[in-house]
Amino acid sequence: GSAKRLMLQSSKTESRWDHPLSASLDDLVYYVTLAMIFTMSWDRLIEVPGLGKVGMLLGVAAAGLWAVSVATTQTTTRPTPIVIAGLLFILWNGATVFWSHDTERSIERLRTYAQMTVLLLLLCDTMRTRDRIQMAMQLFVLGLVVPIWSTIGNYLSGEQAVYGRYAADGAIANSTAVLVALGVPLAWYLAAHASATRWGQCQRLINYFYIPLALFAIGLTATRFALLMTVPASLYGIATLARLGPAARVAVMLS
Repeated sequence: GSAKRLMLQSSKTESRWDHPLSASLDDLVYYVTLAMIFTMSWDRLIEVPGLGKVGMLLGVAAAGLWAVSVATTQTTTRPTPIVIAGLLFILWNGATVFWSHDTERSIERLRTYAQMTVLLLLLCDTMRTRDRIQMAMQLFVLGLVVPIWSTIGNYLSGEQAVYGRYAADGAIANSTAVLVALGVPLAWYLAAHASATRWGQCQRLINYFYIPLALFAIGLTATRFALLMTVPASLYGIATLARLGPAARVAVMLS
């Protein structure tokens, strides 16, 4: 898959980390990026006075450190097809400014897409190994527990986003549901590929527990599209249950 291609391409640039300073900077970029990923789904809940949201601050820090790292080593991971597609998408959206009926809104959207492209470049250059990719996926899933918990808490307290629908604090029902739904295929994948170690078994349980919790939260948002998003992921997940023993399968299905 794309993760394997990314790792094969990045193996050609591993020499950039031979210098101890470069390696230390790489580790710093990696850990700050992980922190950003963990807070990505609930950054609206915490804001530093006078500076902004925590997720934005971590994103700026990660991007800045990564830029310093690239400037120091004067090399980066070769762009993958998805990165090239993202850059072409940015260029096309930039061109639409010339014939847009709402130039200010087009420029604002272009700025957002540019930020997403920088994030894509950062992730492709930082998450170069399977272990790093899986750690990023795991922290994203763990971070999603916060909006899930917030949504369930609002349901228990009767605080509706709109009539009959519930959402996480600081978000609307649709965005909460779509965000939570994105974690379902990641949780299935992480559970299916957990190692046989004690930590791997704990990781498997955590990710299997996330799935019914996410589906419950999505149900509270009453967002049909998000429920449809979980169907392919659930089919994949059910197929991976063949790797488990009979008792484990029953436990997962009952959860």
